[in-house]
Amino acid sequence: MAKANKVIDQVESKLDDIEKLVDEISLLCMDARKKIDNFKEDESNEDIEDFPELDEFNDLDEEEEKE
Repeated sequence: MAKANKVIDQVESKLDDIEKLVDEISLLCMDARKKIDNFKEDESNEDIEDFPELDEFNDLDEEEEKE
């Protein structure tokens, strides 16, 4: 029985280690996704700023909607 308990304890220990690693991987994935989302957001904002000459067209659109 002692040998079986030792094996069970070892298996539980390994499962705990795996669970901790999975949690760490999940956190890394969430952080990576957040960084990707921030990059995409920054990139899309840069596109708008690259074409300030289009602002006058946006103003025209707003005026047409008011009419």
